[in-house]
Amino acid sequence: MKLKTSVFFIICSLFVSEVFAQELPFDSMNGFPSPKTRIDYSGWTEPVETMNNNRAAIQFSLYHSEDQSLRMSLRGSHMSVPKGISIPGSSSIEVPESLSSADVGFTYTQKLSDNRTIGGGFSLGSASDELFSSKDSTTIGANFFYSFPSEQNDRWVWALFYSNNNPVFRDYPIPAVAYFYQRPTVMGAVGLPFIFVRWTPDIGPWAFTLFNVVTIVKAEAAYGPQFMQYFLGFDWNQQTWLRRNVQDTDNKLYYDEKKISLGTRFLLAKFVFTEIAVGQSFDRSFYEGQGLGREETVTAFVPTSWFAS
Repeated sequence: MKLKTSVFFIICSLFVSEVFAQELPFDSMNGFPSPKTRIDYSGWTEPVETMNNNRAAIQFSLYHSEDQSLRMSLRGSHMSVPKGISIPGSSSIEVPESLSSADVGFTYTQKLSDNRTIGGGFSLGSASDELFSSKDSTTIGANFFYSFPSEQNDRWVWALFYSNNNPVFRDYPIPAVAYFYQRPTVMGAVGLPFIFVRWTPDIGPWAFTLFNVVTIVKAEAAYGPQFMQYFLGFDWNQQTWLRRNVQDTDNKLYYDEKKISLGTRFLLAKFVFTEIAVGQSFDRSFYEGQGLGREETVTAFVPTSWFAS
């Protein structure tokens, strides 16, 4: 399997939440994109705290030739929050019971000589308790990337990305560099500001995976062939929204959580990959601020709960 196909498949299939959260151009960072349409959905629900979260995305080609590609994406998410969660502080903030996001994006990729690629993309949408209620709830994202091959079918990627609603990097263009590689038992991308490594040892059908972007972490141990796996995973993630009628428009509403899950993923039908998991969500909270790092005096902690996804 070629590097660009396998890395893209693993990142988007196993770590779809990080693709939503970041404006990293994963679709084209590993080479020229495929013209195929891709649909992703993920969701979880909690029977105790009555919280649930759903995310969906579709990517499809508007134009595709041997050396040019223009793709469009539609993304959306919705979180239902129990009533009565308030963030303490000088002015108490009640967390909205409904938090959503929606955006549309475009990515252009140009193939150059010597298997090099260059391109960029942008997205426009809203993330709030009331979508598109004002210009302050508007989300903007953009990226630029340049990729060229290295030894043994590896690739170097240089990129610049920006998002005004990114939970990790807020309001500033962020440069990125990564080295994508593949060996008989290990593959991944090592660079700044993220790392992705997948190790498949020679003994048994095991796979160990790590993905990290600052405080966004996914770690997993999986057993079984690619079409039928059982896994144990850890997930630390954040989501952000631009709350309607916020007094300081530089502030974002953060949701921070950690999860441990046990589940299985399998090929349900041709081109339909399914994942089912149960687990516990813990050390989670809502807070409002201008960056990562919560202060307990102005944080609304949410009780630990079981979940199914």
